Amino acid sequence: MGELVRTDVVGVGAGLPMQRSALVPPVPPGIVRVALLDDHRLFAGVLRCALDEDPRFTVVSQARVDTDGVSAAVLADATVVVVDIEAPDAFALIEQVRARLPAAAVLVLTALDDDELVRRAVDAGVSGYLTLDVGLDEVTQAIVMVAAGRTMLSGRRLQRLVQRLSSPARGSERAMSDFLTERENQVLHHLADGQSTTQMALEMGISLNTVRTHTQNVLTKLNVHSKLAAAAYAVRNGLA
Repeated sequence: MGELVRTDVVGVGAGLPMQRSALVPPVPPGIVRVALLDDHRLFAGVLRCALDEDPRFTVVSQARVDTDGVSAAVLADATVVVVDIEAPDAFALIEQVRARLPAAAVLVLTALDDDELVRRAVDAGVSGYLTLDVGLDEVTQAIVMVAAGRTMLSGRRLQRLVQRLSSPARGSERAMSDFLTERENQVLHHLADGQSTTQMALEMGISLNTVRTHTQNVLTKLNVHSKLAAAAYAVRNGLA
């Protein structure tokens, strides 16, 4: 597993680069804080330039994988962490990011369009999966969506995921949804529609915290680790 090494500033101290974000004023509310974890320096640099020029974002860190671990300093309280799944031990990296920064959304951005990798990424709890055949506008829109609590997976990929996860045990799996309350079933429907936490709160007439509680209950009862996995469950079982 590789250590995340800062690439946006010169190193200081015991070979550890200093975090540039510590030298700038706090990020204004409403700005999406983005951490880029990508070994492809050229692409990461292009994406960073695009984000730096967009007032909706600030890049709080840019790092590449080198040795062991992911530090809290590298994540820098990011709202969205963009991860290249081609990085060494990428799934272990995603687990570390989610453990250290559970409130952040993880967006996979990679050249690999592989059904098994999509499934593993969803199981690991990512909020979105994009391949590099999309444009920068689509990438920035995806970052906005996952920052708002929505999921980002194309209909084609979601359908392929649903087909891959299908199994003869569908009846017993469908029974799992019987343990959901009426509100939790409503949340599951909204997740399958790709709605954000804010959209669900407005439509259901409840608070954001209540939506988050219902969402976590849905994930726990269905034994899944992400909103995308819950959405796939709903589609697979005819609940959406």
